[in-house]
Amino acid sequence: MANENCSKLQRDKISEFEKELASLRKAAHVSQTKLGKKIGLSRQFISEIERGEAPMSWANYVAAVKFFLVNSNKVIDPFIHEHLEFLDQYMKDGNDPPAGD
Repeated sequence: MANENCSKLQRDKISEFEKELASLRKAAHVSQTKLGKKIGLSRQFISEIERGEAPMSWANYVAAVKFFLVNSNKVIDPFIHEHLEFLDQYMKDGNDPPAGD
C-alpha cells in the first residue's frame, strides 16, 4: 500500500489527507470500522493510518475523498472540496495539475 508509484504531488496530497483523517472521521461521526468497510480497509489499518504508522494508497485516498464528499458537513466540507478539486484536475489532465492550482 505504499505510494512509490505516485507523483510527489500525489504523495503530498495523500500525506495531507492522512494527517487529517482522524479529525475528518470524527467530524463526520464515522467509526474507523465503518470508514474501513466503505473504502476497503480494516479498522486496524485505518487506525495505523491515523497514527502515522501506515500510508494510504492512491486508490484508498480516492475512495476516502469520495466517501467524505458523500458524508460531508460544514466542518469538513472545505477540506474535502479542496481534495476533490485536486482529484478532478488530476483525472482530467492525466497528470499533475500545474503548481499553484
